[in-house]
Amino acid sequence: MPMLQLQTHKHSKTFRKKPKAVCRFGFPKPPMKYTKLLHPLPPDTDPQMLQQHQENYQKITELLKTHVNGLDITFEQFLKHVNLNEEEYIEAIRTSIKAPTVFLKRNPNAIRINPYMKNLLQIYGANHDIQYITDPYACAVYIVAYMSKSQRGMSRLLDNACKEAKKETSDLRRQVRLIGNKFINAVEVSMAAMIVNVLTHPKERGHNKACYAIAEDLKILEVTIAQNEDSSTSSLATKLQQGKFVVLQQYNINDAEGATYLRLTNGKSKIFQTGKTFHIPEHILESFYNPPQCTVPEALASPKKKIIN
Repeated sequence: MPMLQLQTHKHSKTFRKKPKAVCRFGFPKPPMKYTKLLHPLPPDTDPQMLQQHQENYQKITELLKTHVNGLDITFEQFLKHVNLNEEEYIEAIRTSIKAPTVFLKRNPNAIRINPYMKNLLQIYGANHDIQYITDPYACAVYIVAYMSKSQRGMSRLLDNACKEAKKETSDLRRQVRLIGNKFINAVEVSMAAMIVNVLTHPKERGHNKACYAIAEDLKILEVTIAQNEDSSTSSLATKLQQGKFVVLQQYNINDAEGATYLRLTNGKSKIFQTGKTFHIPEHILESFYNPPQCTVPEALASPKKKIIN
């Protein structure tokens, strides 16, 4: 089938379980004569039988590993290769799962093919890994974890940083400094760490002012300009967490190029730096200050959040 090569699974660094070189997605997949929903073996399985099934599964995995591109044989011939009948084969597969799992009909030459839909493949023309959901809670956890995971791309960035550092200098101290700078510039930091590094003394760390904005669909609804009047780090952190600001009514934010901006959301905050200027109607800002412009991060253009008094 055209574009079927797009569904071929290839291992990368993140696909392996550390410290073992085992694919965390279960590839290569075991062949199946029919699509089956398999359950784990019951807890009261005889220990000797369980051990035998586990040894059989080990034989299956060893055969699959030695044939990277699959085997151009039938399912029945595959069973002969592992010296098992179909019932023994299924019992061996069940030792590898901890929850109900759907095993799709799969020929021995398709052990590295992601699940796909024929019609969708023709239309979409790209890789799509489609699976049956047997546990709604696990599905929800997976989606939330995938959306909220941090440090995305850090492994590749640090790998490249190591290679660049080795090429640039042979001095070990210099290499560590270069790698550290790459890490600091790309890593996500907590609210407390960012407050300390950006909004507190010494002033060389950044402007000691913040712009707090509530926005909806790129329309700025409310803007507050705040400044720390106390040099105490703990005092400022407490004020920010409690939503208490010192409002500067006449502060012209356009004079502070590259200033730091703060958004509070349910007791948490994110720091942004930007030079982009949004033109905002004066009537929206008149209750806070007079200038018709305010430099606000594009990232603040999100659904309206709870107003902090």
